[in-house]
Amino acid sequence: MVMFIMTLFLWMVAPSFTGFTKSRKTSDVATLMQSLTNYGRTHAMSEGRNYRLVFDFEHRLVQLVAQDGDSYTPPNNDFGLLYTLPDGVDVTLKVEPQVETLPQFGQAADTGGSGLNMSGAQTLQNSDERDGDYIEFRSSGRTDPAIIQVINSAGGGNSFYVVCQSETEGFQIVNSIGQTE
Repeated sequence: MVMFIMTLFLWMVAPSFTGFTKSRKTSDVATLMQSLTNYGRTHAMSEGRNYRLVFDFEHRLVQLVAQDGDSYTPPNNDFGLLYTLPDGVDVTLKVEPQVETLPQFGQAADTGGSGLNMSGAQTLQNSDERDGDYIEFRSSGRTDPAIIQVINSAGGGNSFYVVCQSETEGFQIVNSIGQTE
C-alpha cells in the first residue's frame, strides 16, 4: 500500500519537475552568455587584443574567439569551447556595432586651443562591414552594445535578455519583465 501511495505521489509531481528543467535550460544559457561576454570583455582589456562572441544560428552554435593576428582563434580554456544550444532554447541577437573614429589633430576654433578636432574624424568601421553575427570586445574596454534574447521555445518558461546598453558597460541578465537577475 505504501508503495502504491508513493507511486501515485510521484506520478502527480513528475510533470512539474519537467517544467522546472525546461525553464532551467533557458536560465543556464542566459548565464552562459553573460559569463562569455564578461570573460571576453575583461580579457580583451587585459591581453590588449580584441575578442568576439560569435553566433552560428543555422547550426545553433556559440563560441568566444580572440584576435590572433589577422584571424580569430578560441582561447585555450573552457571559455573557448564550441557551445551548442540545447533543444527547447533559442537565441536571438541584436547588435549596435561600435563606430570608432580617429581624431584629426590640429588647431580648431571650437576646441579651446586643445588641438583636438573631431569634425574631420575618420571612421574605422561601420555596421555595413560586419562579416557575421558577433559581439566585439575591444582591447580599449569598449563593447558592442547588444541584446541577446534567450527564449524558452519549448514553452512554459521565461525568456531572458542579456543586455549591454552602452559601449562602456558590461552585460547583465534581465528577465522578461525587466528585472535584473
